[in-house]
Amino acid sequence: MKHKLLILLVVLSWTPLFAQETHVVQPNQTLYSIARLYNVSVDQLREWNNLASPSIRVGQSLTVKPAPQATAPANSGLGPFVYTVRAGDTLSALSMKFDTPVETLRQINAFDPAQGLYVGQKLYIRRPVGVTFYTVQPGDTVGRVAALFNLAPEDLKAINQVTDAGLTPGKTLRVFKPSEVPLNHTVASSDTPAGIAALYGMNVSDLQRLNGPDSLNLRPGQVLRLKPYASASQSVFQDPAQEKALAQKVAPTVAFPEASAERSYTVQKGDTMLKITRNMGIRLDDLLSWNGLSADSVLHVGQVLKIKTAAVSAPPSVPATPAAFVATPVLPKAQDAVSFPDAAPSAPAQLPAFRDEDQAKIRWDSYVVLDKSIPVFEWNSDYYYWTHPGEVSQPNRGYFENSWPSPRDAYQKARKLLSQFDKLVDQKGPLSTILRGYTFVIDPGHGGVDPGAIVKVTDDTGKDAYLTEHEYVYDISLRVYALLKRHGADVQLTVLAPNHLIRDTQPANTTLINEKNQVYNDALLNQGDDADAWPNGSQKGLEKRISIADKAFKGATPGRRVFLSLHADSNPYSSYGTGVYALETKETSADTRSLAFAQKLVPYLGADAYARTQNLAVLRGNDADYKVLIEVHNLASDEQSRAMRAGSSRQLSAQKIVRGVLEAFRK
Repeated sequence: MKHKLLILLVVLSWTPLFAQETHVVQPNQTLYSIARLYNVSVDQLREWNNLASPSIRVGQSLTVKPAPQATAPANSGLGPFVYTVRAGDTLSALSMKFDTPVETLRQINAFDPAQGLYVGQKLYIRRPVGVTFYTVQPGDTVGRVAALFNLAPEDLKAINQVTDAGLTPGKTLRVFKPSEVPLNHTVASSDTPAGIAALYGMNVSDLQRLNGPDSLNLRPGQVLRLKPYASASQSVFQDPAQEKALAQKVAPTVAFPEASAERSYTVQKGDTMLKITRNMGIRLDDLLSWNGLSADSVLHVGQVLKIKTAAVSAPPSVPATPAAFVATPVLPKAQDAVSFPDAAPSAPAQLPAFRDEDQAKIRWDSYVVLDKSIPVFEWNSDYYYWTHPGEVSQPNRGYFENSWPSPRDAYQKARKLLSQFDKLVDQKGPLSTILRGYTFVIDPGHGGVDPGAIVKVTDDTGKDAYLTEHEYVYDISLRVYALLKRHGADVQLTVLAPNHLIRDTQPANTTLINEKNQVYNDALLNQGDDADAWPNGSQKGLEKRISIADKAFKGATPGRRVFLSLHADSNPYSSYGTGVYALETKETSADTRSLAFAQKLVPYLGADAYARTQNLAVLRGNDADYKVLIEVHNLASDEQSRAMRAGSSRQLSAQKIVRGVLEAFRK
């Protein structure tokens, strides 16, 4: 035993166990993704590499773990956990002093339970945290190293492809096993294909399938995919037999038993409500209901949650009366002088009143699509499907990404994603029936190869940030889309995004990336692959949006066809409030019905809102009875740009638009 403890003393004598680590930047990697790979922060990477901005280049060498300071312990993960035994010390006393179980002290120091302590003895007092690699010291065994780093001996052997006999001094071992599989793995000199597969609970064949037939000839610094995140080129729709088999696998027929079996889940470190719902395959609303929680509740490690997974609830029935929010003073009525001859002949129950702060708290994370046939990725605290951006924040005005092989591929994926989103909206149930019988077409401005305005603003930290108009108005459009459907309307979109739904963009200073992947919401318009096949700002491109709207309005009730084109202004000479525009042609002939509708909306759109007429191409030749273009924010204003960046503010903007619509179409 004394011999073992002397060996431990050698281990703890501040000899360099870990040198500086570097990483060579690979295509499509960002500072954020590299930080996740090495379990460090973006700020640390910038500090260690003297980076003035998050921009990096392919082939650039980055320090991902700095060399130890000359005056500091060589291994900061191990050094602080060493204690020299003093006269009078006992194992139980040290256990209490350092808040470490006696059994843990015995395990990580590899001594016999009957053996006592002696003065001068060197002990590990806690397990190291966050250590990725360990250099084998003389006398080490698989069991002792596994105990020190809280790994199962079998895992340590599998990950490193070693046995006790092969544990030679100087050998480097991986001693950290991540709880979640990241997007990528950077190969270290000690890695083997079988070891990497064991590290992430995969098969070697999975690694080869994801990375190509020659990928397993490993070299240090090589980046291996662990998930099919760059899957934009995958085909969505199979032949009928494959499609049927996939549907049966993804959504098997289930019964609706009268009673639900219940089990419990204990909250672990790092858990969030979204993470738990995703892993359990349940809805956020259900988790909150089962446990008496609210969307603002904070989870605590060790908290026990009820999970009801044995039964599936039947689709919710439509309530006889609309749901009510907290009763508050009703917003001002529109001008009495405005008349709507085609308004609904009878008004349903009282429209729910709302407060701005109530609506800003609506949790859109319960609209995350969880479909086994659609890959989903957490990227910058938001959810992306099929693939995700390469950058974390829009770096400049000229930057864009386009990883989609064709408009047809993007359209198929977008339609599949929207159909799942519609199911989630339907599960929420109705808010009212005020818009029953109305057909709405929402036109998210720009998109495809046309980003709209890309505006340089100053974020809350004083740094430059760039807002891409079409990315933000698509988010607002989806929020309006969902709310209109829940008030009874039939709603369609003119353009679709294939890889994202509603986004919260937290933190708000991290801006959405200009992705040129939106497509027209019409299969016939996505057959080609030239510039005109993607949405654009040409007259021909705008006419395609009108043709989509006209198809949606065919068979719709005359007098109940509404077209909303959503945009964001960037003109410092315009009003900073929300603007609603109706059509006025060159012959100064105004669309009076749509202008009256615009004036009806204004009282609900906030301070400085206004209604105007203008000759706008997307409103000309449009079959809608009410057609307006809404400039939701003016990004020339710092205040308005902040409102556009925050997901909660975009939700409030959507709610105000819908509230104005509801007031316009009820008496």
